[in-house]
This record gives sequence, structure tokens and C-alpha cells, in this order.
Amino acid sequence: MEERKEELAGKPEEKLEQENQETGEGAQETVPKKQFDGLLRDIQEERRLRQYFATQVDETKRAAEEMRRQLQKLEEERQNKEFDKYVPGDDEEPITKAGLMKAYEYMKQTERAQKQAEEMQRRRMNLNESINKTIAKYTNRAKYSLDFDSLRPVIDRELSRKIAENPNFVEGFLLYEKDPGEVLYEMALKAPDVKDRLKLIENDELLSKVEGRKVDKTDLGGTHVSLSGELTEEKIMKMSNEERAKHWKEIGEFMKKRK
Repeated sequence: MEERKEELAGKPEEKLEQENQETGEGAQETVPKKQFDGLLRDIQEERRLRQYFATQVDETKRAAEEMRRQLQKLEEERQNKEFDKYVPGDDEEPITKAGLMKAYEYMKQTERAQKQAEEMQRRRMNLNESINKTIAKYTNRAKYSLDFDSLRPVIDRELSRKIAENPNFVEGFLLYEKDPGEVLYEMALKAPDVKDRLKLIENDELLSKVEGRKVDKTDLGGTHVSLSGELTEEKIMKMSNEERAKHWKEIGEFMKKRK
């Protein structure tokens, strides 16, 4: 074996290659240059094709994205044109972004209107409760026809007059009062034909004090009134407390006749 190595070492490389081809030695270790170059070209071509197709895929994606943006822009323009056609509640009209915004605003307006209606209903209930309290409060004035029920015709008349002057009197003023029943009652008391009845209450209260000896002896004002002639309500109202106490019998008879 050593002799073979020494023999080969002394031969040129070309002869060694020729002998290897003849004997078969080293055939698996050597690739022909032409075949190697072909394989190299194939690898390079495959790499080039991969790069080319990768570039084509990227360009296709960019083109598709641009087309999508263009389509979206066209759709938005179409929706804006359909805006004027949109009618809230009409199912046959196209649903667009602008239309949905209009429908949302319509819904908010409906909610506000509903809340206002509920608030007015609450205020009307307060009016009814206030009237019931006012009726109970002035029941003791029935003998003078000055209780709430007796004054209903006057209240209706004065209320109609107020509404004629201001159509929004009830919704814009009366319902916003804390005690609207009391407001209606006081409104009736200010009527000219009711003021005289109030004087009856004042006179009766005064007579009750006189008869009970509860009149203050101190002169709290008033003028001297002569009782000569017919006694009138005006004369009684002008009397001082001392004069009323002095003539309480005459005043009492006068008030009985008035009843």
C-alpha cells in the first residue's frame, strides 16, 4: 500500500485524473465542471424567480388596497347623494351613514318630546292635588259662598279671561306654580263681584271680637262716623275700633239683615 502511494506521488495530476477515470478511483468525489455550472445556473434562476414572484405579489397587494380605497370613496360619494332622499321611519329608503345620523337626531328629539310630555303630566297631577287641598282649606267659607266650589264659576270666568290674554297662561305659567290651586282661588277673590263678599268675612270677624269683648280699647285709626240716617257697609268700614265697639248692636242688626 505504501508503495502505491509513493508511486502515485511521483505522477503528474493529469495522469492521476486519467488513471482514476480508468480505474474508477475518486469517481464519486469529482463533479464535472460543465455539470456543476449547470446546477449553479439552475439555483440562481430559481432564486431570481422567487424574488420576481415575491415582488409581483407585493405589487398586487398594493394595487388591491388602492382599488379598495377607490371603491370606498365612490361608495361614500353615493351615500352622500342619497342623504336628501332619506326619510326617518321609511323602510324603503336606503340606509346610509348620513341617514343614520339623521335618524339618531330624530330619535333624540322624540325622547326630549316624551320627557316634556311626562313633565307636563306630573305638573297637571300637581294642579289637581293643589286644587283638592285648596277646597279643603276654605271649606269654612261656604256660608259666605267663598269656598272653592262656590267660586268655580268665577274661577272659570277669570281663567278664560287670562287665557284670552295669553294662550300659554296654563302651560307656561299656572302649571309651573308651586301651589296652582291657591293661585286660582286668589284670582277669583280679586274679581270685583267677589270683593264685597270678603267684606262680610271681615265684618263677621270684627263682630265676633266685639261680642266676645275682645276688641282693643285703643283707637287704632279710622274716622268719626255719624250713625244718623241709614247704616251702610261703607260707614262701618270707616269706623274706628272704639266706634265699632260702641255701636256693636247696630252693626250686628245690620249684618243680620245683610245675610
